[in-house]
Amino acid sequence: MKYTTFNEAQFRKSVDKALQQVQSILGTAKNPRLAEDCPHKYEDKYALAEYVTNSGIAAVLHVLERFGLDSTKLQTLLQWVQDEQKTVTLSFRMEDRCALERESEVEQVVTTTTRSPQINVTTETTTTSTTAEGPANDSTTTTSISADTRMVHKIKQYHWQVNVNYALAVYPGNDTTAAIELQARNMTRSIVTSGGLVRPFKAVAPPQPPIVEHTIHNPLD
Repeated sequence: MKYTTFNEAQFRKSVDKALQQVQSILGTAKNPRLAEDCPHKYEDKYALAEYVTNSGIAAVLHVLERFGLDSTKLQTLLQWVQDEQKTVTLSFRMEDRCALERESEVEQVVTTTTRSPQINVTTETTTTSTTAEGPANDSTTTTSISADTRMVHKIKQYHWQVNVNYALAVYPGNDTTAAIELQARNMTRSIVTSGGLVRPFKAVAPPQPPIVEHTIHNPLD
């Protein structure tokens, strides 16, 4: 079991912050303080240690209960610890898989319009008149020509199925085959990629060593 270095300044800061929050709940009738600031006898430190330890155990058991540890599973844990004299390990494991489901091809149409510069067109019109009023008139018109270009891109797509499994379990000693599963989840998602047959994840990622592993020597001692 790993232990962290005790930081008294950080501890007092955390306690002061907690006392402020607790005070808003308890009201003015009670005034919680550190043990060193209260009158006490030598034997009181043992009662305080027992009370704090039991509170910590109750908090841990409450968390495990939320994770799926019911009374039946708890009795099994107690049997491992008390009768078989084994430690209990809490383990969190994850496994993910990625498999190609199918390939498909889609068409992406891109249309562009090209317009030519304006062109001046002069049209000569000849008119015959018995009155001979003058020469014929010329008319000028401006026109432009546009053309649409349609391009079709064929894109190859790859459809993958990704499975992610994780489980929270407890087991006695180093016997993982006797593990009791507290909670498990399975997630399946489809991912579509393009640009070549490249897996977004490994084909099969084997179960890794426990991400979280904690040894419980005796949950009720």
